[in-house]
Amino acid sequence: MEEPSTYNVVIEGQLHSGFDIEQVCDALAAVFKVSPEKAATLLKSRRVLKKDVDQAVALKYKQKLESIGVVVTLERQAPPASAPQESPGLLLVPKDEEPDPEPSVSGGSSAPAKSQRLCPQCKSLQPVSARRCEACGFALHQVTSKAAVPDATIASVSREVQAALKGDLTPADMSTPVLLAGAAAALAGALIWYGIAMGTGYEVSFVAWVIGGGVGAAMVFAGGRGMTVTLIACSLTLVSIMGGKYMILLHAESKLRATYMSGPQLEEMKADYHHEMGLAKQYVDDVYDTKSLKQFMFDNHMSLAASADKVSSDDVALFNQQLKPRYENDVYNKVSFQTWQSKVFSDTEQQMDNISILKSSLRVTDFIFLFLGIFTAYKVVRKA
Repeated sequence: MEEPSTYNVVIEGQLHSGFDIEQVCDALAAVFKVSPEKAATLLKSRRVLKKDVDQAVALKYKQKLESIGVVVTLERQAPPASAPQESPGLLLVPKDEEPDPEPSVSGGSSAPAKSQRLCPQCKSLQPVSARRCEACGFALHQVTSKAAVPDATIASVSREVQAALKGDLTPADMSTPVLLAGAAAALAGALIWYGIAMGTGYEVSFVAWVIGGGVGAAMVFAGGRGMTVTLIACSLTLVSIMGGKYMILLHAESKLRATYMSGPQLEEMKADYHHEMGLAKQYVDDVYDTKSLKQFMFDNHMSLAASADKVSSDDVALFNQQLKPRYENDVYNKVSFQTWQSKVFSDTEQQMDNISILKSSLRVTDFIFLFLGIFTAYKVVRKA
């Protein structure tokens, strides 16, 4: 007698109409006990999920997977070589040895109705009560019925799927090319934003929207998929947008410093330098105790007191903390104008918190397009 055929269960990488990709991935992840990201990789292309299983098991897989929207086909495998089969016309089997009808399988587009079953040889539908296939003459009553396949059969394959995922499906969405593509797109976006601002003198907020789409598209083009890539794309978009604005801020600071390196601003700084050096020399020459310090502070308008003797101890303490070391350094070290100028710039930069300035420079439209940029990156990757 011919051995019963076995089947390969094949996921076609497609969905039935009316099913949402995200919902299918979540359902597939629940079936195989893997993450939605890894489940999504099962739908990227056609792949054999299970090999050489009997008809009942294969139909169970098909029913389960197609019920959640996955297109599944069963590939019939050639039976192993065996002794020549007896002529169908000479087969005699006692009636009491006939098997019970096969359990029906519903939910799949190709599953037989309850009153019919598939011929394992030619795949045509035959009545459950038929002893032979009307199409090919196969002895249907000699096929041993299979007990209903428990749901545990499907659950058990999760271990095989997880093992496969550790190999060719180990997060391709986390591969180096995907990350490099996203980082390159983010850097390009920041430079484009900076270039537009420098060229036009204006920050064009909708560029943030373009950056989000560019980062997402670059990562998808490199093969990225899944929630992990989505989160990375959103993060890179945020870094790119804020990085572009930060470069604009640094350019503004550099431009401001450049204005004090020549022209009227330079002359003004030189005047300030000579004024400070004069005060430093006067302090070193005239101040020798608290009374003389109060007089020095009052004469040079360093206190709001009405007279020298009314200069507060708090004003004196503040002078000793901030100006006394500076004046002594100016005189004793004979600080040059270039050194003094660099110190002024350094002190100014320390007092300016760039992050706070960046936050204060954000407008309502900036927040809107920042959100749109991140949301666009999210949608581009999730729809891939």
